[in-house]
Order: sequence, then C-alpha cells, then structure tokens
Amino acid sequence: MDGRPLIDDRDWSFYINIDHMLDLVRDVKNDAVELRVLILPPDDKGRGEFAMFRTINDFRLDLAGKSVFEPDGSFKCRVTRFMPSKV
Repeated sequence: MDGRPLIDDRDWSFYINIDHMLDLVRDVKNDAVELRVLILPPDDKGRGEFAMFRTINDFRLDLAGKSVFEPDGSFKCRVTRFMPSKV
C-alpha cells in the first residue's frame, strides 16, 4: 500500500455507458442488489483515475428455475456483473 486510506472521504464521479449500467441490474431476481465501486488511481502510462462497478445479486431458485423465498427445496444463487467506467 502507498499509505493512502482505503476509503476516500470525497465526492467522485465517472462517465459511464448508461446501457452497460442498466445491464448490471436488468435481470435481477429480487428487490435488493448490492452495488460496489472500486476506484483505481491513475497509472504511470497516462491512464487517469477510473472506476469498476460491480453488482451482487443473491437469490433462491427452485428445481423449475422459479425465484422463491423459502430455503426448503431451493438453491442459493449469486450472480455478479462487472462494468468499467469510461476512460
């Protein structure tokens, strides 16, 4: 590590492709989706700061592939999707 804090207490913004951002949440199976953002610093090759967006969707499916809430006879599933900001 370079001594900088892991969490920056600052405002940030990045350009994104809205169609790609919508793809992160388009086919979710429940009402709650976790969104994580990793901000990467500029590199020595001239690339500026950019962000990686990730969604995590946890849900349960029954044998027929239908989304259910009861754990009995169902399978716990996790889907993650990634998208970079536009550099």
